This record gives sequence, structure tokens and C-alpha cells, in this order.
Amino acid sequence: MNKSELFCMSWVICVLVSLETSAHAFAQDGARNEVISAEYHFAEAAKISNAKEAFLSHLAPEGLIVQKGELVNGIQTWQGRQPNNSSLLSWYPSHVVVAPSGELGLSTGPWEFWKTRQDSTASGFGDFISIWKKQPDGEWKAAIDIGITHPKPTHRVV
Repeated sequence: MNKSELFCMSWVICVLVSLETSAHAFAQDGARNEVISAEYHFAEAAKISNAKEAFLSHLAPEGLIVQKGELVNGIQTWQGRQPNNSSLLSWYPSHVVVAPSGELGLSTGPWEFWKTRQDSTASGFGDFISIWKKQPDGEWKAAIDIGITHPKPTHRVV
């Protein structure tokens, strides 16, 4: 793991611990439900169109993603990619917490990738962490989206 990856993962862990602690102290059901809805809408957009369009419509303008171990601007990166309508990236949130302010949220869960939508089994597996930020217009956008790849799980705890 390089310095950038280590920094990024450390930062995410600190945010997760902070949000988890805060979420228990202050119930933010309305904002939490909004983040859950935003995450499901994001995943549905990838299913309906493709991952490129989903990311372009759900990342904040300053939103970051990890590419080759470095944090990069997600909008600029996804704009430079070709859309792939034959593949499918699918995910869902298994855990969501929101800061007491109701302005920042975190979602995490599993993802799967199919090379073609007709494939009977996924060819890639992993987990994601998304940091969500409420925008001035009230819409939730992903400020940071990080994913890791791992072998196919033998079981999933939900």
C-alpha cells in the first residue's frame, strides 16, 4: 500500500469512526434515509444506463475517486472514459451513517461487476465506501468514492 492509499484509508476510517460515534449520539433518520435513497438511485442509474453516466450524475463537482492508488477528480476522470453499456456494475449500501449536522454521510457495502449484462455470474467483486455531501440545493452527491477488489465472497453478512 503506497502513502496515498494509506492516507486515504486512514482518513476514511477516521471519518467512519467519527460519523458512527455521532450517529449514535444524535438520531438523523431523515438525512440517513436521504443518503440511503441517493446511494440506491446511484446504483439504479448504473443499471439503467452505465457506470459512466451514473458517476457523472452522482459525484459532487469536486468529488474524488481513487485511480491507481491516487485521489483524483472523479468528474474529470469519468468524462475521459468511454461508456460501456454492455457491462454492469452493481452495488447496494449495507451500512449508512450521517453526521449530526445532517450535511455529511457515509455509505458502505458490496459491489459486483459483470463483463456483459447477459453473464450468469459476476466476474469482479469488492466493497465500496462513499462519503456523501449535501449540496446547497439539498441534493446528496458523492464527495469521495473508494472501492476495493477482493475474491468472490463465500458468504455475505448483511
